[in-house]
Amino acid sequence: MIPTKEECLRLMSQYGMLENIAAHSLEVARVALFISTELNKKGQKIDLGLVEAASLLHDLTKTECLRTKEDHAQTGSQVLKGMGYERVGEVVAQHIWLCKEGDSTSISGAACGGSWRFRSSRKNM
Repeated sequence: MIPTKEECLRLMSQYGMLENIAAHSLEVARVALFISTELNKKGQKIDLGLVEAASLLHDLTKTECLRTKEDHAQTGSQVLKGMGYERVGEVVAQHIWLCKEGDSTSISGAACGGSWRFRSSRKNM
């Protein structure tokens, strides 16, 4: 199940997302949808609904985590999975990681089985 844009905006408000974080999430969604649409025109099969929802909700719990110092990618993922948004939660959990091809959680469904991962050294991105 993937939430609609309207449901995402409601969740952003419900979780008290700071204005600057909400603006960032809206811009991430705009850019991600543009890139994904262009890639789909070139033959990719990217789920645009998943891209939009994950982009809008990737920082869902960041406002709270600024206070608690928890990992917002993990807490956001847990919240979303608890709501039944399993695929969105998987993307959110990985949004501060980069990986190679073969990752089963990638937006296009292709697996990302690379032997390396990069995790940002910045906390609560």
